[in-house]
Amino acid sequence: MGKNRKWNSIWFSFGTATLLIYVKEWLNDIDFEAVMFADDKNIWNERSTMPITHTYQKYTPDGVCGIVANDSVPVKYLNDAGGRNGVNCVSGCGSDIAVWNIRGSFKESLISRENGSKPVSALAVSVDPVTSEPLIAVGYIDGWVALYSLWNQKLEYTFRAGRHRVNSIDFSGCTISCAAESELHVMDVLSGAGYRLKGHRGAVTIVKILNQQQILLSGGRDSFIKFWCLRTQHCFLTLTGHPGPVWGLALSADRKTLVTGSSDHLLRLWKLNYKTERLSSAGKSESDLLNAPRPLEKQNVSEAIPLPDYDSLVQVEFRGTIQRKTMKRVFSLTFDRGGRFLACQTLDKTLEIYILLTEAEKASRLRKKQKKARQKGDAEASSVCLTAEDELRCIFRLTLSAKLSSCDLRVSRFNCRKRPHDTKTLPPFALLHILCSYRNNLVEEYSLKISDPLPSKATLLHTSKVFHTDPDVAAALTPLRLANRISNPGHRSAPFGCQLTEDGLGIFTLARSEGKLWNRTDLACLVTLDWGAVGSLSKKSSASDEWDDARGSTRLEADKLKASAFVLAPGSRHVVVGFENGVICLFDLLSKQATQTICDSHNSALRSLILTGDRKGVLSGGSDQRVGFWNFDFALVPGGSPTLCLKPGRPVETVADQVTALAAAPDNRLIAVGMVNFHVDVFFADSFKVKFCC
Repeated sequence: MGKNRKWNSIWFSFGTATLLIYVKEWLNDIDFEAVMFADDKNIWNERSTMPITHTYQKYTPDGVCGIVANDSVPVKYLNDAGGRNGVNCVSGCGSDIAVWNIRGSFKESLISRENGSKPVSALAVSVDPVTSEPLIAVGYIDGWVALYSLWNQKLEYTFRAGRHRVNSIDFSGCTISCAAESELHVMDVLSGAGYRLKGHRGAVTIVKILNQQQILLSGGRDSFIKFWCLRTQHCFLTLTGHPGPVWGLALSADRKTLVTGSSDHLLRLWKLNYKTERLSSAGKSESDLLNAPRPLEKQNVSEAIPLPDYDSLVQVEFRGTIQRKTMKRVFSLTFDRGGRFLACQTLDKTLEIYILLTEAEKASRLRKKQKKARQKGDAEASSVCLTAEDELRCIFRLTLSAKLSSCDLRVSRFNCRKRPHDTKTLPPFALLHILCSYRNNLVEEYSLKISDPLPSKATLLHTSKVFHTDPDVAAALTPLRLANRISNPGHRSAPFGCQLTEDGLGIFTLARSEGKLWNRTDLACLVTLDWGAVGSLSKKSSASDEWDDARGSTRLEADKLKASAFVLAPGSRHVVVGFENGVICLFDLLSKQATQTICDSHNSALRSLILTGDRKGVLSGGSDQRVGFWNFDFALVPGGSPTLCLKPGRPVETVADQVTALAAAPDNRLIAVGMVNFHVDVFFADSFKVKFCC
């Protein structure tokens, strides 16, 4: 009777006191074991004290692998210990921060989160003004914000901005600012003091800190851009004119040019003039301007003062709009550190590169426009002025291979040089390095050659046609070159299957486009299998002696192959992979090559692959309602060592519906088949007769 005993509890509330009854149940009778009265602070029992319960987890996470960069989290260039820029980059990997070596495509360090397990949602990189040490400010989905030191991988500061996701974060000097929902949170790292700024009527999408001017910029879904004074903690200026939410905001290096992007196909250009510069040019002090009367009201009636005449910390001048080629909304805007080039990222696979003209280039452009107007006989040629499209020009438009998550820019300049056996001196040029983080867990770096003179029209370039080539050869064909790629540490699509090796030291995972073998100890990727080796396999093996070459070549095109099932062979040196088109391939994990391809194993998608009970063969089930039987064997290659292969063990059997799962008994007597019609049929392995159905 004691085996069937269970414990339940019943709570009754009487004002501030609570009655707790522990009930001991048997099959047919109930015995009240204990009665307890629980007050707000005191708990007592008539017979014994209440036991303290603990929660013991049977399994705890040991590590995370397969993440290169989180979606919608910025990826940024970093300076290494020697001060070189462009060698390392930082990205969010789940709840951790990863520092990657771009040229070597490996992870140099990993900064793990100490409190919590929620993933990273935003990050910003800055430099300590005293030690010149790179610092990383990280915002998480659960509202926490942390500041890490890159060199010693130490947590310097942490605070919580709220319960909502940190949409954007910026770090400059000793000030951290982040946006969570419609609130702005500003924190001083040195003093530990912080405050909140409220004023947006929607979620804040982006924040920027002007540390020298003690000004904070914020853009939100309410279509407003607000300027906040960090000294007085109030909003002193609001920019309007956007038809929808402000999705992107970028400031040039001199903080005088502001570019914004909204839901339409236009970029808006603004010029900023700060009060300190106006005071120095007028020869006045700041106290004189603050004490001067400001006619904001006249006879109790508010006057609308023009924006350029407003006597505030910043004077903003709207320069005009720049029309983009794509109709998708802006996702982000990024200037390089020099403030010369601007990258406009959209929701589609397009990345536009703009250049901000210098004062000399603007004057030259203005003279050309005036000369052209005089040639046309325009009497008012002297009144010709530059537009926003003349100041910010689109020079390149890149069509990417996948949707972009974030990007960063850096510029490398080169002086004049001479080619070997050539007396002609090439003009100086600049290389624009574009670091792209895609939504398919891939990071790539492109080198774009910017020569002088600049192109008059936007040049369309396709990244899918660019490969690793010699710089001189690539420059003759296209100015765009793929410099580096970080792809090996992660899958391009979600993995749907994993299996431990027999020794327990490796993990094999399978995705639609590739399979990977991981080291369980350090979670490093050891082997990557792509399906290009299947398409280029010269000798195609088949279950039968005769098969159609045209049909087999069509089914073996690498771009059409999508994996659907796999199983590791005994010894974990080989893996059998099944595809959506019914093809079965046997891969050697050491050579990373496909040693055998069976094209006519199934007529449709292959859904399950398992080992037989005696581990001497493989069972395959597909959507064609068939179950295949394959035996392991050795194929003798002339002049080589024997290789493992698959041979048909018996004729293919047919079941009632499409196969979704297979299972074999350890004694190899029974086979269970799961089907689409919610049935599970159990067959005898020797005769394949139904034993029972459920």
